[in-house]
Amino acid sequence: MKISFLNGLRKGEQVKLSDKEISLGREVDNDVIIVTDGVSRYHAKILKQSDGKWLLKDLGSTNGCKVNKKLIEGEALFDEGDVIAIGDQNFSVDAGEAKTPITEVKEDSF
Repeated sequence: MKISFLNGLRKGEQVKLSDKEISLGREVDNDVIIVTDGVSRYHAKILKQSDGKWLLKDLGSTNGCKVNKKLIEGEALFDEGDVIAIGDQNFSVDAGEAKTPITEVKEDSF
């Protein structure tokens, strides 16, 4: 499974979702660094649950997270075909392998 940036400076980039939890936000120690309006320093996490389902967890961000344009309360499941919004950044969720492995995202994020 992967997420693809739909807008912003990183439009067209893809990130593979791994079995470990993935942190998203503006700070440089996040797994996926997102420098755009409406994104908190530590905005959200993506986790793969033991049953194989994917979970988006808001970390108390100022502007929240949305799945398919619906503001989530705390956390929400998502699946292939869904659109995730974190601040002003939108991602599509797609099956398959990403072109950018998660380990390379930090270096290319600025």
